[in-house]
Amino acid sequence: MALDASFLDYCIDQLDSLDVSYRKMFGGAGIYSDEVMFGLVSGDQLYFRVTPSTEARYLEAGMGPFVPFADKPHYKMPYFEVPLSVLEQPSELEPWALEALGVAKGLKRKPKKKPKTKG
Repeated sequence: MALDASFLDYCIDQLDSLDVSYRKMFGGAGIYSDEVMFGLVSGDQLYFRVTPSTEARYLEAGMGPFVPFADKPHYKMPYFEVPLSVLEQPSELEPWALEALGVAKGLKRKPKKKPKTKG
């Protein structure tokens, strides 16, 4: 699904209290805080990073996972749709975003490879 630039701008404005940025990628955009990707925008939908223990609130709200390939509906990524009612209220959106950021920061990162030196 193509990225809706005006919707992306709206999401960034709604997340203003978190000082976020974005990077366009694969027809969508990753949402970042302190270089940590915790959300994404695809088409006209905002998704936040989840774990099995945090996805319950999304399921209870009737939201589904991000499925990047229409021809592979079984392939799901650990990002869930943010309810529109939450997105429309920055004071409600902030705790959801902070939880997603905490999930993303808690993931184990692969150590960066050190550059090879001539020796």
